[in-house]
Amino acid sequence: MSQPSATSAASRAPLVPDNLKTDVDKPDLYDPKINKAYAELATDYGALVDPARAAKPKDKPRVERPMPYVRDSFGRGREFTRSSACRPRP
Repeated sequence: MSQPSATSAASRAPLVPDNLKTDVDKPDLYDPKINKAYAELATDYGALVDPARAAKPKDKPRVERPMPYVRDSFGRGREFTRSSACRPRP
């Protein structure tokens, strides 16, 4: 995959995936090896893939940050042993 120029990289929307094997073949801080199909998809959508650093939760997408709050606020004191126990009661 060819490297984009500085001007085109600045105008692209960044994608910050976790280091999943489906997204990143070889994680590296400076030159990660992105999965070919994932890189082609990102190019088609005009996005720049910049994987999060390993063991750095602040680099992960914003959607993962509120998960401890949701887990602690709505699941505190409850034990869910089966999926039907998670559903709200009428």
